[in-house]
Amino acid sequence: MSEAIATIEKIIKIAIIIKKTIKQVKANKKQCERLSKRIDATTTPLESLTTNDVYSHPKYSKTLTNLFKCIQQCQQFIEKFCDEKNWIIRVIKKDSNQENFQELNQLLLHYSIDL
Repeated sequence: MSEAIATIEKIIKIAIIIKKTIKQVKANKKQCERLSKRIDATTTPLESLTTNDVYSHPKYSKTLTNLFKCIQQCQQFIEKFCDEKNWIIRVIKKDSNQENFQELNQLLLHYSIDL
């Protein structure tokens, strides 16, 4: 199995975890759902590529690795809104959260365009 295909499989697994995590979000639920939908829109086409050698080129391998890291960041960010103890603090830090959502959305857009 090529490195690119292994990375695609890891990306898909994290996307599935994020979908499940969204159900537990306590704050910024709509933004988390939007971010999850963007992740889904980016990763869904990848599901059919696990048998395609087009992505074995090193150029795609690097982009897929960057996309994987970005989706990991999204997962970690979304998980912060699941903790009942900290959700009030997250609401108070709304401006900072808004910037993080925008940054993650931009990164997703960038990597999906690169693919």
